[in-house]
Amino acid sequence: MSDRAGLVNRRFLLLVSGEALSIIGDQLTRIAAIWLILEIASNPAAVGFWLAAGAIPRAVFMLIGGAVSDRLSSRPVMIATNLVRLALVAGLAAGAALDAVTMPVLYLFAVLFGTAGAFYAPALSSILPRLVGPARLQRANSIVQGLMQLGGVIGPPVAALLLAWLLSDPVGANLAGSTGQRAYGMVFALDALTFAVSAWTLRAMGPAQGERPARPPRAGTLLGDIGEGLRHVARAPHLRAFLLIALTANIGLGGPIAVGLPLIAKFVLPQGVTALGILSAAAAAGGMAGLVLAGAASVRNEAVLLALPYALMIVLGGLMIALGQTTTLAAAAAVIAAMTLLAAYLDIQLITWLQTRTAPDYLGRVMGLLQFAALGLAPASMALAGLFGEATRALFLVFGSFTILAGAALWLARPAPARPDCGPGSAARS
Repeated sequence: MSDRAGLVNRRFLLLVSGEALSIIGDQLTRIAAIWLILEIASNPAAVGFWLAAGAIPRAVFMLIGGAVSDRLSSRPVMIATNLVRLALVAGLAAGAALDAVTMPVLYLFAVLFGTAGAFYAPALSSILPRLVGPARLQRANSIVQGLMQLGGVIGPPVAALLLAWLLSDPVGANLAGSTGQRAYGMVFALDALTFAVSAWTLRAMGPAQGERPARPPRAGTLLGDIGEGLRHVARAPHLRAFLLIALTANIGLGGPIAVGLPLIAKFVLPQGVTALGILSAAAAAGGMAGLVLAGAASVRNEAVLLALPYALMIVLGGLMIALGQTTTLAAAAAVIAAMTLLAAYLDIQLITWLQTRTAPDYLGRVMGLLQFAALGLAPASMALAGLFGEATRALFLVFGSFTILAGAALWLARPAPARPDCGPGSAARS
C-alpha cells in the first residue's frame, strides 16, 4: 500500500495535528462565550438562543457547503473558512479587550461563525477518504475524531481554570476590568492563534492527486448539484433512515446537552464554571474512548450495524433522564461520559459505512446532508431547552423521554433488511 494510503504520512499528520489544536481553541471560545453570556444576560435562556444562532446558518448552508466541496478541492475550502473564523474570533477578542461585547455582538459572531462552519465540516469529511485507503479509513476516522475529542478533553478545563484565575481577585482587579471582559478577550485571542496554526498546517499539506473531485467541474449550478445529491440519497432507503435518526437524535440529545450542561453547572453544581469545564472534558473523554473502541473493534455484521442506531437511541434517552437526576459533579460527569462513548462509537461505524459506499462525486453532498440532518433542528431544540431555565430535571426528563419513544417508533418503521447501498454509482459497486 502506498504512503498516501497509509496512516503515517506527512499530509495526514499535518491534517490531524492542525485539527486537534483548532478544536482546543474552539473549546476555549465555547466555554468563555457561554460563561460570558450567563454573566451579562438577565435570562439563562440566552445560552440556548446563542447556540441556536450559530446552529441555524450551519444547518441552512450545510448542503451548499457539501456541494462546494464536490466542485472544488476540499483543502482550499478548509483554509479559507479557517481564515474567516480566525478573523471573527480575533474581532471578538478585540471587542472584549475594549469591554464592548454585548449580546447583539455575540449573536452576530455566532451567525457568522456558524456559516463558516457549514462550509468547513463537509470539506473535512470528504478530504479524509482521499488521504488514506479504504482498508484504513475506519481507523483514520477514529484517529481524526479521537484527536479532536482529545482537544475537547484539554480545552474545557483549561478554559475554565484560566477564566476562574483571570476573573478572581486580585487578578480580576488588574486584568479583568470592571466588567471582566478583558479576561474573556485573552481566551478568545488564544483561539484565534489556533486557527492561524491550523490554516498553516492545511497550506503545508500541499495539493495531491485525488484531492479534487473524480470528474471535471460541472457546468450546472450549485442548486442543481444539491438537487442531484438529494435524488441520489432518495434512492437509498437505509441512508434515508440514518438521516431521519440523525435528525431525531439531534432534537432529543444534541440541543438539550449543549444547553443543559451549562445550566447544570450554573444552577445545580456548586463548582460553577469549573464544573462546566469538567463536564465538557468528561463528554470529550467519553467520546474519545468511544472512538478508540470503534477503531479497535468495528462491527462487521452489517445487520447488527444497521440495528445499532435504534437501540442506542433508547439507551441514550434513558441516560438523559438519569443525567437530570444527578446532584454531584462526579455523577454528572460519569453519565455524560457514558453517553458520548456510545454516541462516538456509533458515529464512526456509520460514517465509515457511508464513506465506503458513496461514490466520490457525491461524497461532499452526502456528508453535508448527513450533517444537515444532525444539525437541522438544533436551533429549535436549543432554544426550547433554554426555556426550561433552572428546571434542569424537567429539561432532561422531557427530552430523554422523547428520545426513547422516537427510537422505538423509528425501529418499528425501519427499512426492510435488503442489501443496503447509497444509491446508483455507490463505491460498493465500483
